[in-house]
Amino acid sequence: MKILCVCSEGNVRSATLARLLKHKGHETLAAGVKRHSPETLKMLIDWADKVYAVDNDILREMPLDTEKDISKTQVFDIGPDIWGEAMHPDLVKKIEEKLK
Repeated sequence: MKILCVCSEGNVRSATLARLLKHKGHETLAAGVKRHSPETLKMLIDWADKVYAVDNDILREMPLDTEKDISKTQVFDIGPDIWGEAMHPDLVKKIEEKLK
């Protein structure tokens, strides 16, 4: 399954989530609503079978133009970026608990 993980910059929360999902056998990409243009985000959303926004604020900022976009998108709430770095042990633990 192709999964797009989206946070604000695409470097910490979504990158960690994408990496952990990749280890579970998925094809993944990470993106950021502040780093990528709406056109690029739309292209990535079209590519994905499933889209995870890491919180509700990110979801509201995403270019979800069609019912198809909306139906394959869900919030994978891991809260605000308090970790500052991808693969931070506490962030990994939080995501792994949610993936169970």
